[in-house]
Amino acid sequence: MPRDNDNEEEWMRQVSKIEMIRESMESCQSLTDSMMQILQTFEDKLENLDHTIQPILRQTQALTTRQYNVEATIHKVIDLMKFVDLANTPYEQIPNIEVDYKSYLGWLMNVHKGVEYFGINREYRKADQALHKLKDLLEEGIKECIKEFSRRLDKSVTQPYKVDNLLQKERWIRTKISPQARPEEKGEMSYFTHGDAVTEIRTQYEGDGEEREDFTEIIDDDLIARLGSIANFLYINDQREHLDKLVIERIAYLQTFLVLTIERRNINLFSIRSKEKDKETGQAERYVRGSHQMIFHMNLTLQLMEVESKFLYLLLREHGNVSAPDYVETVGKILEVPVDYMLKRCQKGAKDLTHQNPLIFLDILGEYNKLHKCFSRVLILEDTTKLEPAYRKMTGLQKALVRASGRSLIDYDQHVTKQRERVKHGLQLSHLPIKGKGKGLPGDGTVWHGSVTCMNFLLNGLMRYRDVLEHHCMAKCAELKEFNKYPANTTVGSIILSIVESLKMTLYEISKGYRNPSLSQIFLLNNFHFIQKRIRESDLIGNDIKVSGFIAKYQKLIETAQDNYSSHSWNRALEYVSISDSKKILSKCETKGGELIPDRWARAAIKSKFKEFNEKFAKQYEDQSTWSVPDADLRSQIRNQNTKRIFDAYKEFYETYRKVRFSRNMGKHIKYTPRNLKAMLESLLPD
Repeated sequence: MPRDNDNEEEWMRQVSKIEMIRESMESCQSLTDSMMQILQTFEDKLENLDHTIQPILRQTQALTTRQYNVEATIHKVIDLMKFVDLANTPYEQIPNIEVDYKSYLGWLMNVHKGVEYFGINREYRKADQALHKLKDLLEEGIKECIKEFSRRLDKSVTQPYKVDNLLQKERWIRTKISPQARPEEKGEMSYFTHGDAVTEIRTQYEGDGEEREDFTEIIDDDLIARLGSIANFLYINDQREHLDKLVIERIAYLQTFLVLTIERRNINLFSIRSKEKDKETGQAERYVRGSHQMIFHMNLTLQLMEVESKFLYLLLREHGNVSAPDYVETVGKILEVPVDYMLKRCQKGAKDLTHQNPLIFLDILGEYNKLHKCFSRVLILEDTTKLEPAYRKMTGLQKALVRASGRSLIDYDQHVTKQRERVKHGLQLSHLPIKGKGKGLPGDGTVWHGSVTCMNFLLNGLMRYRDVLEHHCMAKCAELKEFNKYPANTTVGSIILSIVESLKMTLYEISKGYRNPSLSQIFLLNNFHFIQKRIRESDLIGNDIKVSGFIAKYQKLIETAQDNYSSHSWNRALEYVSISDSKKILSKCETKGGELIPDRWARAAIKSKFKEFNEKFAKQYEDQSTWSVPDADLRSQIRNQNTKRIFDAYKEFYETYRKVRFSRNMGKHIKYTPRNLKAMLESLLPD
């Protein structure tokens, strides 16, 4: 029973909740119905308002249209009156283009608009008459603009930039003491040796070429603004004649400046002569005559192209609003002139410098490599458009300089090889060249002047252009493949070691010109030791030396030459101091009174040995007393070898026959004691 009561109470609670929910839903429905009624009423009112506003809106639109038509009519009347008055403008009221070009171009632009206006509105009375007058005015105005444009461009009047500023001497020349090489006297080996005062080109385009010179003081902004405004008006009127005129005038002006002005002033800039009161300036020459001018032409051409391209950009793009294709075509034609001039000058210079020092071409190529980015910046626009064919010709110059540099190095290598023939010719004229004459072989067997100049050229000159030789542009130089016969890590190392190899072969050949084979070997010893020492002391090609095994190879050459020298000098003499037959000779001797008395045969044999040794040694000593070994280490090494080989053999020979009474006058035959002989050997090859 109690459980049934609990269920009934729970049932009643659930029924009560359901009743409350039903009442809530009825209340919500009542509110919804009320809201729908209100919204319907609002919609009805809006519809009534729309019916009321529509007539007013139509009337407003009609009024606005009438107002617009009235204003348009007024503007057309004003334009009509303005252009009719413009067509009837008295001549004296037309602005003067020379006095006030802005007012004139403003007036002329209105004439252009008038032509367009009457060209569209032909229905007006007397429109054709006004159009005809305006066309005449426009035509005359265009002619006047072209005339003014041409007059301002003429080379006889003010130019858009002060080009003479580019020729100021202090802008280009500075003299300082530099380790650069200088030319020697004219001759077979007239190449660089060591430092002297040189003149250098002053350039604003050093380093990576990012720094550019400010031409603000050179450019005439007012003239460019005038020309640009005129060019803009002509371009708007579909005129191209002024662009053709621009090309013609600028080409003529640039040619005049480059050919006449530069040729006339070149002497003042670069032909520096020696003067007693200014000796340092007199020495200021860059390698040989002509080298400075080629570098000067490069720098001047670049600055001229820079200022000309800036002028043309301001004229045609900033002021003239010329289209990109017309701009590229016009500027490309104009800038081709200085490029052609530079190519012509460089080609002429290269032709004049044929068979000259390769450092000249490397110097010029290095200068071009520094300026290459600057040239590219001028000849390549921001949208990567190239100004052809100027750009193609400019890059072709680099390739030509690369070939010329490679060819000049080959010529130098061949020049070293050809020295053997010249020296042989010199030997035919004089079998004993005097030391210091320089043309033939040195009479004392010292280091050949050709070896000195060649090594100075390679290590003092060529090494200074290492960056140029290792530049990526040289990678495709077919001429440099000639130097790959010697293994090396770098291009400059390969060139140096290859030319040294040619020098070695030349030394072998010309050493045959000596009649004395011992002197020939001294000559080779001096030169090989000199070459090895110079190469070993050059730290810049240390890796190349290791790869090629150069030092070990030359050490072997030195040892071979030293052995040959010793053989040629002393083998004959040593034959007579040999004691290999001493037992036979001493067996022919009898002991009498404590002395050895030889028989007739033994006496003659001993006398002959001393006589022949004395003669051979005296001859070698006399000859070698005038020979020279400049290097102290090499000289000491040769002396020690001589002493070791001759002194020991002679001392043993001397001790063997010293007690033999083979002559009544022993001093006549024994001219040298071991002590005296050693002193004489140590005095050979004097310092």
